[in-house]
Amino acid sequence: FSLDGSINWIRGNEVIDGAENEPFSHIPPTYGQVTANYNRGAIDASLVYRFNGFKPIERFGGTVDNPEFATPIGSLAWRTLNAYSTYNFSDRLSLTAGIENIFDLHYRTFSSGLSAPGRSVTLALRGSF
Repeated sequence: FSLDGSINWIRGNEVIDGAENEPFSHIPPTYGQVTANYNRGAIDASLVYRFNGFKPIERFGGTVDNPEFATPIGSLAWRTLNAYSTYNFSDRLSLTAGIENIFDLHYRTFSSGLSAPGRSVTLALRGSF
């Protein structure tokens, strides 16, 4: 078993002539992920929790942050849970399966005009010759 995680928090304002002005553009809200991994023999599995915090509209850096795609109060927080697994039949053949956005939550990445896809399931048989 192993557990990995990361969190990113960025904040900044433009300073012009010694005075703070608007927030910088393109600064995302706090985001990160936590991953739990399991590896034993032929099996590799992981559970991935991804999250993105709330960004208030007054922290948007003008029109380049696409406030038209946010709610009136800002960019909403979101989270997803994803599961992935691989079974290695041999050095040359494996089966991979995954489920992303397990709880099928609606979310939109900061500054994007597109909502993320709902739940998705992948299945792949891989071979090398």
